[in-house]
Amino acid sequence: MKRIIFFLSVLCLFSCERGPLLNSEADIIDVILPKEMLAGKPIITNTTVRIPALAVSNNDKVQLDEQLQHLAPQFVLSEGAKILDADAPRDFREPQQYTVVSEDGKWQKNYKVSFFESKFDAKFFDFSHSELVNNKYVEFYELMNDVKFNVWASGNAGFALTAGNAVSDLYPTFSTPNGKNGAGVKLVTRSTGSLGAMVKMPIAAGNLFLGNFEVGKAMTKPLEATQFGVQTTQNKPLKLGVWAKYKAGEVYKDKNGKVLQKKDAPNIYAVLYKAKINANGKPVKLNGTNILTGDTIVCIAVLSAEQADYIKVNNIESDPYKYIEIPFEERKPFDTEQQHSRSYYFAIVFSSGLNGDLFEGAVGSTLCIDEVEVFDN
Repeated sequence: MKRIIFFLSVLCLFSCERGPLLNSEADIIDVILPKEMLAGKPIITNTTVRIPALAVSNNDKVQLDEQLQHLAPQFVLSEGAKILDADAPRDFREPQQYTVVSEDGKWQKNYKVSFFESKFDAKFFDFSHSELVNNKYVEFYELMNDVKFNVWASGNAGFALTAGNAVSDLYPTFSTPNGKNGAGVKLVTRSTGSLGAMVKMPIAAGNLFLGNFEVGKAMTKPLEATQFGVQTTQNKPLKLGVWAKYKAGEVYKDKNGKVLQKKDAPNIYAVLYKAKINANGKPVKLNGTNILTGDTIVCIAVLSAEQADYIKVNNIESDPYKYIEIPFEERKPFDTEQQHSRSYYFAIVFSSGLNGDLFEGAVGSTLCIDEVEVFDN
């Protein structure tokens, strides 16, 4: 017994003299990028770090390219580990090599860190992913293979100019827990108050679309603010399946506040088109002025008056969703070369008012949507 105690005492004394054991791990655990950077969650393996680039619009791509040229990401490492030359900015338009050295200095590991373009060609949307922006309004996004795609936009950012301290559920577009299955989208036509009436924009129809919203044009060129579509390599779409329900508001008014003897109606459509190229060689998206009339539209699906009547309900909260399928009509031949070169853009658009883009409709008109699917060949 005395020998055991003596042995443990010697071992303790030896360990104390050496100090605590140092960590032998040399791993990258996470990567921290600037908040404004258009990139998703890093995908980390034993020797690689792959970061999805999420630039969608042309402006986004230019911004991302500039950021990648002089980037010094921060790394979260194993306890005590160090990374060599971590502070110097690098050009991440090409993959970069980093060496991580363990705390005890006995081990090191080489990592290749790179950004990759992440394509978005989803065909099914259940609107289960959303987030609060600036503690004001909700934005929806898609999550595919751990990559976050901010492809959905709405006019919420424009409504925020007149909303004051309104909570997210008082904005035109927000998430509802009462979807067809789980969460869904609720679009409500709202009053924009005295400021909106003064500039002949008395209402804001709830809307949601694939594309981006340029808030800088919201007050001066509102139709151009809605930039429709995301780049796609999908096959030619045949029909759009939607679970939806709708209830019109009580009083329909024009943009001057005059009451009209008509009922509001929902608006749902989808468009596949080829983007034109501007003088700078950049693609130009269709917007609110030409999304239904552009001469580069390949095919289009528009909710019919009969389908709009079919999805109407008496109680928007408790009545069930109804399923509709909207067929695509071809306007130009589908070109596989344009498809594979990513010249095509695809947009899906939902609105609580048929003429919401003209700033007329009924306050309180409500469209609920969920489980949207694109069928192709």
